[in-house]
Amino acid sequence: MLNISHGSLFNLKQELTATMEDRNASKRTLRSRTATVEDETEFPRAKSSNRSGRSDNAKWHNKRTEFSRILSRAWNKDRIRDWLEQHQIPYPDHYFKAELLELCHTNAPPKQYLVDDAAALCDVEILRLPIKHCMLNPIEIAWVCMKNYIRDQNTSFKVQDIRELAANWLAACDESTSTGFFEKTKEYETTFKLADHYVESIETTLLDTDDDESDIHLDEDDSRNSSDDK
Repeated sequence: MLNISHGSLFNLKQELTATMEDRNASKRTLRSRTATVEDETEFPRAKSSNRSGRSDNAKWHNKRTEFSRILSRAWNKDRIRDWLEQHQIPYPDHYFKAELLELCHTNAPPKQYLVDDAAALCDVEILRLPIKHCMLNPIEIAWVCMKNYIRDQNTSFKVQDIRELAANWLAACDESTSTGFFEKTKEYETTFKLADHYVESIETTLLDTDDDESDIHLDEDDSRNSSDDK
């Protein structure tokens, strides 16, 4: 049996209650903001288009529009035919399901993502990062720095104290610190470019070496076979 005092249980219950109230308040705020955006007839457009957003290729970032959605083999023939008619693709009536699917994939429209369409309304270009390359995303570097700060400063392990530490770190994150995150991603980008350039420079040499070794082995085999015939 755990030796926990009633006072500790009461304090823990209060902290959990406060956390749940904050979470519910955040959800209500998010829903109200979403409703406000949906009620607007047009998104405000930026004066300049020199803005970009970075996407880490998460599943929810790559949700396609209804028009460019990929067909699934689980679809029945009627649904596949509706898709073909929606995209104005003619098809013979005697086609089987497999033939209809092949026709759909052959005439599939280019990929269009909901995130890209929403960003285009505000003149923001989405830059998609390679999978598992979080070091190219400045916000991921900032997130790591904040977690390290909280881990080093946290002594009470209470939710309220962690919230205050996070707020303190965000308040101290000035322009120079934020710029440093972007500069760090540029350093990683330069390193990757140099590595790619080096691989491309030696790729031809490696392929030529493999071909030469293969030719030598073939010549040796031919010589051995000819000597055996004699």
